[in-house]
Amino acid sequence: PPALPTPTKDGYDFKGWFTAETGGEKIDAITADNISGLTTLYARWEEIQTDDYEIKGVNTTDSTVNVIKRTEGSAYLIVATYTANGHLVKATIKDISDVKTNAAGENISVPNAFGGEYVDIKVFMWNSLLDMQPRCPAFRK
Repeated sequence: PPALPTPTKDGYDFKGWFTAETGGEKIDAITADNISGLTTLYARWEEIQTDDYEIKGVNTTDSTVNVIKRTEGSAYLIVATYTANGHLVKATIKDISDVKTNAAGENISVPNAFGGEYVDIKVFMWNSLLDMQPRCPAFRK
């Protein structure tokens, strides 16, 4: 039977060809049995997750940070606010070790993190407060 092509897509893992966009039957090769009445095959993809931690956004109005944490390990969220000339106004640390989210992310409240007169915000995630190695790029607003 004719083999189906295996497509590639940056950042995604190809999971196969299916008879429906969601659900459906997986088709590995075209045969007389599975092609009858079938006009469309759907490629199914799964996003490849590369970073253990990711910051998706910051809401300064209600002090929430949208993060993704794909590991069971410890993690700390650090919100730092700065003045126009670069002076640190305030830094708030929140332990989010018990948080586990997927690619959709989760909003985590960091009470009173955005205090003072500031113009610049940096948000970091760290895996340990001892060695202070950032686990994802800082989010700036």
